[in-house]
Amino acid sequence: MPEETSPRRTPKSIPYQDLPHLVNADGQHLFCRYWKPSGTPRALMFVSHGAGEHCGRYDELAQMLMGLDILVFAHDHVGHGQSEGERMVVSDFHVFVRDVLQHMDVMQKDYPSLPVFLLGHSMGGAIVILTAAERPGHFSGMVLISPLVLANPESASTFKVKDFLGGVCAGPRGPPGRACRPVHLELEAGSQGQGPLVLRLHTRRCQSVHKDPRAPGDL
Repeated sequence: MPEETSPRRTPKSIPYQDLPHLVNADGQHLFCRYWKPSGTPRALMFVSHGAGEHCGRYDELAQMLMGLDILVFAHDHVGHGQSEGERMVVSDFHVFVRDVLQHMDVMQKDYPSLPVFLLGHSMGGAIVILTAAERPGHFSGMVLISPLVLANPESASTFKVKDFLGGVCAGPRGPPGRACRPVHLELEAGSQGQGPLVLRLHTRRCQSVHKDPRAPGDL
């Protein structure tokens, strides 16, 4: 008789078969989370966590978005949280981007008509920008929370950076230099064992309003 193989398990020794997950192109199991509104969702949003984090840290924010009828989904990146992989080690940064696009495709098969947004913090912000750059015009917007991006001071002026971000998001067109509109949010956060605090999130809502062909690609 063929020898039975034991089920793949999370770093906490929970079988992946008992948890929401996807298997990436390298055969690694990624733990997933979904926040689905009770009614019909009007948009999809993928949340990309930062280095050393896991997507569960964004539960409070996701709950708030879910209350706005947004279906929020996320996964722990390779080497993070309850996903497989050596801790905080990846062979190529593009693996993160590839996995996000795979998860995105799975969700859009079930919700093909909904607009799709991306949200990323720190390293997750860099992943989000690169993900949007892979499919220009595919996403309706991005929320970037302190993204891990270092602009080239020789070529990336404030307006060029705005135009680049606007160029990879879909939206109505308008005058140059208006690609991103700043939004200020305050979220009371007392979870994650950090004690009461006010987390101020400075976001950028990106719209495709202008694309200067001279805009830098090395942000």
